[in-house]
Amino acid sequence: MAAALLCQHLQRAGIQTDVTSAGIDATTSPVSRDAVTAMQQWGVDLSQHTPRQVTPSILAADGSDLIITMARDQLRRLVAADRRTWVRTFTLKELVRSIEGLTPAPGTHFEAWAAAIIRRRRGVDLIDDHPVDDLDDVHGRGVAAASGLADRIHDLTAALIPGVPWH
Repeated sequence: MAAALLCQHLQRAGIQTDVTSAGIDATTSPVSRDAVTAMQQWGVDLSQHTPRQVTPSILAADGSDLIITMARDQLRRLVAADRRTWVRTFTLKELVRSIEGLTPAPGTHFEAWAAAIIRRRRGVDLIDDHPVDDLDDVHGRGVAAASGLADRIHDLTAALIPGVPWH
């Protein structure tokens, strides 16, 4: 959901960048019907999407300048598997909160922007799960729950567009 909605926002803003998706606990099963239905309200068709498991080679091959998770536990698991990902891995809610009110100056390089965001971060704040950063996993909870999650992700990914130096 997040990758598809972020792509949609980027395209509408005229920003060309690659966005890929992989999950910590992904299976090769199709996306749930509830998620497919929920995303239709945003004009996104997930019916042909096949989830894939995140692996070290995906992190390396896909570029992974910015890694966005839906919950702190996913962030912790990625960073535990490869400590180098710490400086570019955020929960979606954490990233939105971190860039609130910030607009990168023209010409800001992504690496400098990310370093500034990371300098304000305290790892200890991410040790426990917390609703301030975690989006609920609604798998199996019906279309209404999936639609609510899609709405939240839509708004959060939209908030990233002006605050991240995508170029």
